[in-house]
Amino acid sequence: MDKKKILTVDDDFNITRLLKFKLNKEGFDVFEAHNGEEALKTATSLKPDLILLDIMMPKMTGWEVNKKLREDSKLKNIPVIMVTAVSQLNEQLKSLKAEGVRDYITKPFNFSELINTVNRVLSQTKDNSLSSLNLDS
Repeated sequence: MDKKKILTVDDDFNITRLLKFKLNKEGFDVFEAHNGEEALKTATSLKPDLILLDIMMPKMTGWEVNKKLREDSKLKNIPVIMVTAVSQLNEQLKSLKAEGVRDYITKPFNFSELINTVNRVLSQTKDNSLSSLNLDS
């Protein structure tokens, strides 16, 4: 079975390095991008199985990257997990499903929870369509 490809997108190099280390240990192929433009280019060439996408980045926010992903017919079905230190995410939680986001995690994150979320989203992607996901729980 092929390793699942995960694209991590964060402007903090320490976070992407740490995510790569932890996710590689779990058997994933991990690729890094450090801004929105780089994320879109990498997603286009790589077609990852999942994207871990930081919300607060310079030049292009995670929300803007996600919107561009959803507008691209070749990228629109890639599941996205938002990664954020923003505590105000609760206001945006209602719009996550409409924006095509599968889940979110907050920084600082617990790595076992991160791995569980990644595995759950990948499993849901394989088993279900986006419309059947329930982010309201």
